[in-house]
Amino acid sequence: MTSTERPEQPEAREPLRLDLANQWVRRGAETLRLTPKAFAVLHLLAERAGQLVTKQELLDGVWPGTAVGDGVLATVVREIRSVLGDPASEPWLIETVHRRGYRLLETLAFEAPPPAAASNAVAGAPRLAIALPALVGRQAELDRLAAWWDTAVRGERQVVFVSGEPGIGKTALVDAFVGHHARTIDAYVGRGQCIEQHGAGEAYLPVLAALGELCREPGGERLVAQLRKHAPAWLSQMPAVLESLTAEEQSRLNLAGATRERMLREMTEALEAAAADRPFVLVLEDLHWSDSATLDLVALLARRRGAARLLVLGTYRSAEVIYRDHPLKGVKHELQLQGRCEELALGSLDAAAVGDYLGARFGAASSDDVQRNLAHALHERTDGIPLFVVSVVNDLVTRGAIVGVEGGWSARPEAYAAVGEMPASLRQLLERQLDQLGAAERTLVEVASVAGLEFSAAALAAGLGADPAEAEASCETLARREQWLAPRGSVEWPDRTFSARYGFVHALYRDVAYRRIPAARHAQLHLRIGERLETAFGPRAGEIATELALHFEQGRDPDRAARYLEQAAANALRRSAAAEAVGLLRHGIDVLSTLPDTHERQQRELTMQSALGAALTITEGYVAPAVERAYARAWELCQQFEDLSQLLPVAGLCRHAVVKGEHRKGEELAQRMLRLAERVGDRRLFMYAHGMLGYVLFWCGDFAKARTHLEKSRDLYDFEQDRFLPFVYGDDSNVAALAFLAFIDWLEGHVDRSLERSRESIALARQLDHPSVLTLALMLAAELHRLRGEAASTDALAAESLTLAREHGLSLFAAVNGLLRGWALAEQGELAGGIAALRRSLDAYRAIGADSGLPQYHAMLAEAHRRAGQTVDGLDVVERALEIMERTDERWWEADLHRLRGELLLASTGPAADAEVCFLRSIEIARDRRARSLELRSTISVARLWRDQGRTTEARQILAAICDCFTEGHGTRDLEEAAALLAELSTRGPAGSRSA
Repeated sequence: MTSTERPEQPEAREPLRLDLANQWVRRGAETLRLTPKAFAVLHLLAERAGQLVTKQELLDGVWPGTAVGDGVLATVVREIRSVLGDPASEPWLIETVHRRGYRLLETLAFEAPPPAAASNAVAGAPRLAIALPALVGRQAELDRLAAWWDTAVRGERQVVFVSGEPGIGKTALVDAFVGHHARTIDAYVGRGQCIEQHGAGEAYLPVLAALGELCREPGGERLVAQLRKHAPAWLSQMPAVLESLTAEEQSRLNLAGATRERMLREMTEALEAAAADRPFVLVLEDLHWSDSATLDLVALLARRRGAARLLVLGTYRSAEVIYRDHPLKGVKHELQLQGRCEELALGSLDAAAVGDYLGARFGAASSDDVQRNLAHALHERTDGIPLFVVSVVNDLVTRGAIVGVEGGWSARPEAYAAVGEMPASLRQLLERQLDQLGAAERTLVEVASVAGLEFSAAALAAGLGADPAEAEASCETLARREQWLAPRGSVEWPDRTFSARYGFVHALYRDVAYRRIPAARHAQLHLRIGERLETAFGPRAGEIATELALHFEQGRDPDRAARYLEQAAANALRRSAAAEAVGLLRHGIDVLSTLPDTHERQQRELTMQSALGAALTITEGYVAPAVERAYARAWELCQQFEDLSQLLPVAGLCRHAVVKGEHRKGEELAQRMLRLAERVGDRRLFMYAHGMLGYVLFWCGDFAKARTHLEKSRDLYDFEQDRFLPFVYGDDSNVAALAFLAFIDWLEGHVDRSLERSRESIALARQLDHPSVLTLALMLAAELHRLRGEAASTDALAAESLTLAREHGLSLFAAVNGLLRGWALAEQGELAGGIAALRRSLDAYRAIGADSGLPQYHAMLAEAHRRAGQTVDGLDVVERALEIMERTDERWWEADLHRLRGELLLASTGPAADAEVCFLRSIEIARDRRARSLELRSTISVARLWRDQGRTTEARQILAAICDCFTEGHGTRDLEEAAALLAELSTRGPAGSRSA
């Protein structure tokens, strides 16, 4: 039933009457229509008005022999409330008895059906069935599931994969387990299904569906409370549940920082907390169509070591996973090697089990021989595939080859011939059964296949161009005959359309119907259904963006398809599912390419290419060629528009150039960004342009200009407005600006202030709670402590950063932290281990393709070689560092490279004059760049050389001059070393002898 208006219950209510003949509810002259299942629930409640009717009694009475969850019942009750105007907050008709069931508060009158309304079904005729009426031939498998469930209930989490070919009975087994075991105790049972058409691009689709259904069940507020406490980022992805919270509750949700790692961490903690309250079964069906994010969650749940009363039960088709090389294959294999999962592979039924099925379905046969012979014939024809068995038997019943007799059933002689004539495959049999339907029903089934594996009657009606009530009635007729369709509860769209939902009894049924439709008809139907859904969801259409993208692409409307693919990618990024976003964006760009090359199309491609670059940075790293291609195309498009307000993401191209070591290219890009920002006048664009220009100039050694731009970037930063940017672009301009300003402070001699800036950078990064931002802040802080000569602090910060980098797959940061830890190890006396660690990390860094920072990283290794007395190796490393510096124009560490070269020349007993040239060159470069800390180091080196040459006065003068420039940082290593040397020089005479 579809209704866009909801009746308000008047103060003086007219009594309700149940019209049993038409299955309507009447209030005076008004007719209120319910879906068949909703009417059946109301009827059962009305028969026991004033009494508690348990959930199990309602499920058994309305869905006999079918394993459905409490969520379906809760959805039906919501439908009754909505149609009859019975608010759940202040009910006058149906009372919810928490966790137990429902009670009808008013007595309803009945309008009995006329005698002629009795069923016209043939007495004693066997009924059709869409599934095994009782699970046969699977007792061993059911016992294994029960044993795993008992283990989970005791607190030892279990992850079980049920595998097999289509139609083998995976879902039937899960239904039986849920009905006979999981529901015997007060457990959460959440079920979600992956969808073939868009499952791989819809991050966490089955998990969100399962949680959403559980939250809407009676008593679901307890789970909502758990999500609000442990998984607010997930709650933000569930609009229907979020709407149940007050505005104050929603405002308290901390939705910043919804990274992939946070999403995974939150859900594992929420499920474990919920399972501590009640044992939890999470059923994820058809994982062969799953997105990778859901598989990441399953893997994490399996690997967690803490106690949890949790069973994750996933089903999948073996062949689909193997032949398509689905990610599930690798995930399952790894978990099996670790002993973290179990697999239950289902095989075919034997002939005895087929006989048991016939007995369970129809009762006793006319003779044992009849049952045994027919079972043998069925098994031989169907290979014991349960769905094939059921479909063949349905066909025999329809043809009258199996008939009801007194006390049971009998097979007519032609039954055996009919079995032998059946098509040799289930697909062929289903095609024949579809042909046997009437024209109207066949059309309905075919259009339903376009609507989806599960669909609403309202969407189907749009495809048919029919009245929604008529479409629903036709679906109900097929469902009652247990042919092709089965009821799946009801749904309410944002435009207040309320409709029954149905689903195909198996994915194969839908597939057979879908393949029958001509291409032109496909397009027409998809377009109709897509437009109806788009209208129904209105401003909330983004919630079903993946589904709409599918309908519009198949409906040959590439413009809308691309728009919804872009929205679907944004949804994926909001769930921190970058891999899914990459796939959606690439597909969206391909769809866009089919449109005329207009200004609007180019602008949309710009947005998508920029988003693709950001997503690829997460999945492949800063220096991946694909990242450069995406950002380069976005930059090309930017320059074609007068409106450059979308330029901000193209900062990624500049960052890519810098990390690659192409500093002058990065500077040119940053300068152009700044000029364009001036034209546009956008604050954030200015902020990023100044920030990027500051970083590039720093690497190039222009510290004064770098400071100017970094401070301008800081001034433009607004925490409240910009705190979400890391979750879009992967970095935070203020955290980085603070860290680089700390370096410049140290270089310019503001040694204490540099430490304050670094601590401020870390504090901001922790507040933002973004993994890569915090990893970077800790890594840069470790680097600052290295500059200060503080090995222990360097090691501690690099270790924390390295842990984060490894946890979140940040290989670039992991390599740099490895270098810093290697340096710290060498500085603390472990020279062999430090050198080995430095070399390993340097190799890893180069393998990534990064060049930025290589001069200083080589200098760290060269210094370790010098300390170990390996001067030849040290000089070789320094020469390579200087070559890289010339190639990349990365000159911020140039002064110290010349100092280090001079120290190594002296240590190798080379000419002192050559070493002096290196020291003086280093001092000259440092002075030119106002890098007092580097000038101090080189001055210490030349002062020592002059001291050893007897040039004490010159040494004292040059060292005293630079020491006088420092007003802070006197406890740091370099200044303490300078002070000690100056004191020594002050006690020596002009020729180098000590004064009296």
